[in-house]
Amino acid sequence: MRLSPGFPIRFVFVLSALSGLLFFLLVSPVLSLVGSSSLSGLLLAINNTEAISAIALTIYTSGLTALVAVLLGVPLGYLLGKYHFPGRSLIDSIIEIPLMIPHTVAGIALITIFGSAELVGGVFKGYGIRLTNDVLGIVLTLIFVSATYTVKQVEEAIKSLDPKLELVSRSLGASSTFTFIRITLPNIWRSVVTGAILTWARASSEAAALFIMAYYPTVASVLIWNLYAGYGLHESILNGVVVSPGAVNVAALMIIVNLAIFVMFKLVQRKREK
Repeated sequence: MRLSPGFPIRFVFVLSALSGLLFFLLVSPVLSLVGSSSLSGLLLAINNTEAISAIALTIYTSGLTALVAVLLGVPLGYLLGKYHFPGRSLIDSIIEIPLMIPHTVAGIALITIFGSAELVGGVFKGYGIRLTNDVLGIVLTLIFVSATYTVKQVEEAIKSLDPKLELVSRSLGASSTFTFIRITLPNIWRSVVTGAILTWARASSEAAALFIMAYYPTVASVLIWNLYAGYGLHESILNGVVVSPGAVNVAALMIIVNLAIFVMFKLVQRKREK
């Protein structure tokens, strides 16, 4: 390849070196994790009922979280991106708090309101509904730590959307609801999908807040920690009985499953773009 006379080779070299360092820091741990596992180890994880149940629960709860984030986050993102009203900046800042606080703090914050003896949790307990150590508690936790991604994606999409599109629709007699459904949503659907994917990815990786709010039933991130703390990285077999499928094997399986789902999302998104 022949470079043009004015090509800033030194500048590009420095940028490439810095980029390569970051790429190494991001990719090498994942490759090392997958490489630390083995086919026999992955088969142990696949054949372990507890591991499969935890991964299935993770997929279910993170998917449900993404769905709720879309249903509730799209309206909020639209309001923040479309209108200027008193307190807008404050609300915009408040919804970013879950992204800034430590995950253990998030768990403590959730338990102070959704705990069985607390304000909201106590009310639900009176109707026989538990918000802690239950699937509902998992979803509440995941919504708290991840829904902001969907809101912010939609908000930025609305800000960049040409306002003339909605104005023309309204001028032709269309209602606000019709305009939102038939004009606005089709023009921001990529951002909605991106927000949902980011929410799902963040939700599927949560652990610390769940230790406090919903330790049971066990999701994959919590199970992996339990296996590591109890038996170490690798599988543990005693007298021919699998005591632990190995934290590294379950973690590698989780990465493979998440990657497959992520690729599927991207393929569907690319197909719709065509």
